[in-house]
Amino acid sequence: MARARLKTKKLLTPELELALICSGPEVSADAKGRLAGIANGKIDWTLFLKLVMRHQLFPMIYWRYKERYLPVFPVSVVAELQKADRMNKIRTMQMTMEMTELVRGLAERGISAIVVKGIPLAQMLYQNITHRTSNDIDILVRQDELEAAKQVLEERGYEAEKEQYCLIHDALPEWIEQTQSVACFDARRKIMVDLTICLGSHGAVIPWEEIEGCIEEIIFAGQMIRVVKKEVLFLHLILHGAGHAWFRLKWLLDIAYILEKGEISWRELYRLSDKIGVSHIVNQSLLLVHEICGITLPEKIERKASNSKVAYKLAQQAMELMKISDFNPVKLGPMPPSKTYFLYKKYRFCMLHSWKQRIQYGYYEVVNLIMGIGRELSIKISG
Repeated sequence: MARARLKTKKLLTPELELALICSGPEVSADAKGRLAGIANGKIDWTLFLKLVMRHQLFPMIYWRYKERYLPVFPVSVVAELQKADRMNKIRTMQMTMEMTELVRGLAERGISAIVVKGIPLAQMLYQNITHRTSNDIDILVRQDELEAAKQVLEERGYEAEKEQYCLIHDALPEWIEQTQSVACFDARRKIMVDLTICLGSHGAVIPWEEIEGCIEEIIFAGQMIRVVKKEVLFLHLILHGAGHAWFRLKWLLDIAYILEKGEISWRELYRLSDKIGVSHIVNQSLLLVHEICGITLPEKIERKASNSKVAYKLAQQAMELMKISDFNPVKLGPMPPSKTYFLYKKYRFCMLHSWKQRIQYGYYEVVNLIMGIGRELSIKISG
């Protein structure tokens, strides 16, 4: 027996529904009819703009508006979309140039870097690098190349963020080694690069032998770039979005666009997700993309996802977090204590599929909480 549908009514306000239809994979005749009905109704355009900016949906919406695929928006809304789109174009071009320079510099040191998500993903899904925002450059390297890659970035003016693990390193060396990444920031260019040695998230790492089978070389701005594709990319996007509770719906739309292309092998996807114990997270993302983005799934896959109790619970938890207007897990700290903080940590705990992972994660978060409280107290004392 299929499970009841997700309760999307409180999340899908007319403003958010309008934004999702405007930026979704296909503006069909049926969708245009719904668009006209929504746009002609009582729309809070201030809220619409806020949602479009928060979920970073404005590049596709503005492009479609210019191409006259969308209904007429108020002049003030169009002006704000145009302004954000112009800034995104400039930023994207800067990051594209920097990405190619970084890959070239790493290759000269014999480092076979792989660019993940970001600008190549925008080209792959939207056929235009400016139709999707990119906040940083994600580069995947092997563990034995991490220090050399970090040095290349430092020579270009990047500064690595300080290590904050200490006690965690001693207690959970395997956990840290599997998920290690180094965030490097160039203050002059205002560009963040995330050097990582794995794809996935805490407790769910895609094996390198699987990654190697999905690597493709493409020419980008005159430079050969290595990227991951197919089921490995799809699964990584799911794990990344789910790990952040899909607080930016552009990540869920990425999933929708990939599904609309119809190039994913369901058998291969579930083989890989079963291998690393994350099929429940895959099912969660499919439930959300079906209910929120309106993507039609194969009947067998929809039934499989709907019948997963864990996936259904995770989908509901993610939607509770999505409804919080200022929710951003990247900026969410333990001080001062908040309901949102504990809701998110509970959600992350439920994502883990084994008790070993849950115990490790619990210890990890307890240490982080103690360290966070300690930092706050030291600041207050010194102040």
